[in-house]
Amino acid sequence: MNWEAVQAIAESIGAVGVIATLVYLAQQIRQNTSSLQAATVSRATELMSNTRRAFWSNPEVSDFVARVLNGQPFTDAVDGSRTRMLWIDLARNYESVFFQYQSGQLPESVWAAWAEEMRIVWCSPGGGAALEALRVDFLHREFVEFCESLRGPESMAALQEFRARWQQALVEVSRGPGEVASTRSSARSTT
Repeated sequence: MNWEAVQAIAESIGAVGVIATLVYLAQQIRQNTSSLQAATVSRATELMSNTRRAFWSNPEVSDFVARVLNGQPFTDAVDGSRTRMLWIDLARNYESVFFQYQSGQLPESVWAAWAEEMRIVWCSPGGGAALEALRVDFLHREFVEFCESLRGPESMAALQEFRARWQQALVEVSRGPGEVASTRSSARSTT
């Protein structure tokens, strides 16, 4: 065997090694991307769950948040400060989720649910006013543009439909399981 044949065999083995390494690296990158997305989804969910828990764990705070979302006026300076802090915190949390999506760290299916929640919040009477108040000094331009796109006429119509479905669900929950089933049965028999 001459040196040229040995060199050709070595080059072939080296090429196979390079290809195997590239395949392994591609697999590792895919796995890392998947892990990063899962961690991002988990972090965003935890962030918003903690925010919601703070809102709904106390009846007084729950009442306050409902008044803020409905755009009711402040009762005093403390109420005004609490309202501004609530909107700034919500906006920062949503903005964080928005930029995670923009950077490709949130899958489209997860983002769609967050975008719907943002639409509900920013289309509320208080949300529209808060967006106007925060847009210049507190929020990034890209996020403001996204939020404004949520407030279009078709979004407002979809929000009204959502609110009607939500109200119906609340009525059904307040009736209890037996009453809901009988109400649905009688509704079906009349149609």
